[in-house]
Amino acid sequence: MINNEIYEVPSNRRYWMVRSSGGHYYNHFTSNNCIGIGHLNVLDLASKPAGEFNSSEAELRLALRQKGFENKLFEKYNRQLKQATKFIHEMAIGDWIITVGQAGYRYGVITSNPYIEREPVVLEGEARGYRGDADMHLRRDVNWGPVIRREHVPYGLAQALRARQTVTCLDEHWQALCHSIYPAFARGEELYLSVKIGTDDPISSYSIGTLLTLFSEMEVLAKEVENTFKSTEYNKEAFNALFKEYLNSGLLTVTNKATYHSQGDVWFKFSAKHRYWFHILMTSTVLLGNDWVGVNGVIPDEIQQQLWQMAIERLIEHDAVEQLKQLELGVPKFQTKELEVPVERAVPVANPNMNQEA
Repeated sequence: MINNEIYEVPSNRRYWMVRSSGGHYYNHFTSNNCIGIGHLNVLDLASKPAGEFNSSEAELRLALRQKGFENKLFEKYNRQLKQATKFIHEMAIGDWIITVGQAGYRYGVITSNPYIEREPVVLEGEARGYRGDADMHLRRDVNWGPVIRREHVPYGLAQALRARQTVTCLDEHWQALCHSIYPAFARGEELYLSVKIGTDDPISSYSIGTLLTLFSEMEVLAKEVENTFKSTEYNKEAFNALFKEYLNSGLLTVTNKATYHSQGDVWFKFSAKHRYWFHILMTSTVLLGNDWVGVNGVIPDEIQQQLWQMAIERLIEHDAVEQLKQLELGVPKFQTKELEVPVERAVPVANPNMNQEA
């Protein structure tokens, strides 16, 4: 972490969507800090606390055969066992869970090993007209975090969240999941920034082009404020020469994925060592406003003041103030501390590169 604000995503976290009964029991689970599926109910297993239930798929299949179901019914329940096995053996404490409700999707983090509980999950009072208890025996405890409304979910992620399986792995969408709730996060030596386009008006290509150019320039400023501009006074000519050197030498690392809808998202990724992360955030406040989560309230030191001033100079050089104002730029603002639980999985997960749709 830097200044306790830039969240470093664990490389061994996995990401899951659990859709119990099509989201019918959303309120039951989120009100009782758990998630459950009914795929083992047919086995009529006795209650077992977390840490004591670890049946393999083979053991569960044997128990299913001992029930004596006819072939057609056996095959149906056998398919469900594969989903249950994911829930038992592939998930881990610290993994994220997404579950589906009427209005949107809620983020959670797993906080227990799997267990069997025969007592139904009871919803205190009837909410949104849902009646009946959630009788799913296989469960895990969950810390529930923020809710994202359906209309605010980026397109590529929204497509993945339409999956109909009870348990769906979302590992390849880890960046989209993080971009949706964090203004900034990091993994390894890569820093990610999330920008929201708030305007409902048609989006100008010139405004978008200006935004992307400025973020490339912010990378150069952030990396050179304590190098080139430590001994050389900033001026337009010196910066242009330095930027051209970065460009021609392939040193610009910032890339983006975006949906330019009205409203839309732009996601940035920088290859940057830890010491540059906060510098990049500081320059970005000039483009996005001083209320960036993690920067607001920071008393700038001499180097940060210099960064701000140089970033403002670039903004003026591009005559970009009105162009950016038209986009109504912002960042995600959610409470995420509940989700930041250490992952209890030894082997790092090979997460894909930034090839996801916004």
